Amino acid sequence: MRINGHEWLDIGLPTPSYLLHTQYGAFIGWCIDGYPGTKKAREYFADTVARIIIAFRDNKPERLSYRPNLERRAHVVDTVYQLGDISGALPSIPKQSKYYKSADSLGNIDSVFWAIKLYIEDWIEENGEIPIPFEALHNWAYSNFWELEQRVKDKSTLRAKCRSVWNWYNDREWKKTVRSFEMTRSERALQNAKNREEQAKKRVLMAVTNLISADFKKKNGKWNIAKIAKHLEMSRNTVAKHLKQLKEEGKI
Repeated sequence: MRINGHEWLDIGLPTPSYLLHTQYGAFIGWCIDGYPGTKKAREYFADTVARIIIAFRDNKPERLSYRPNLERRAHVVDTVYQLGDISGALPSIPKQSKYYKSADSLGNIDSVFWAIKLYIEDWIEENGEIPIPFEALHNWAYSNFWELEQRVKDKSTLRAKCRSVWNWYNDREWKKTVRSFEMTRSERALQNAKNREEQAKKRVLMAVTNLISADFKKKNGKWNIAKIAKHLEMSRNTVAKHLKQLKEEGKI
């Protein structure tokens, strides 16, 4: 996907295990411990993938079906993460299911649903009110969430999700979602400010809990606010504020 190289930091994700810049964009990934062998684990993994796709939506992300070539020139970090390290840092999915009450066939509206829905919205944005071929939609979804089709008899198979969302837009002649629920300009400004605060807080938490967190402590055991601020390119006051909040919340 096309990134500048710092979007993962803006979101609050930990340092990628693999980062390769190319003339077409970048390959980025995290080495995850374990294997999603159970149905619940597969759903959790797919949920995390969906939230990554949504978080990087503007960069047109795609999940690769193969391992990266470690022999190529890339930034490789010998760090293995738990899936929760990635999922916990990602933005939460907006709960807007009330705006789709008429779509009875959609069932549970989850992060995978949102990824599919937003993919169609982007399609309409780029191509106009022209139906996306269903198989093209399913092929895209399968390349990113193939874990969900491990059990054909599962009622929430990926193909069923795609069919429900596709039908919903087809019934509305492929028009984008009505924006009646969008925030006012002042509400959006306040929400954006809140989001920036949350992301800054996540970045501070990540800095003081990762493998190099010891470098940010003074000899007396206190946090070196100036060093953290320089590392994160934040003001000292911002870092101090978030450290205090994180301590009150019992996270550090």
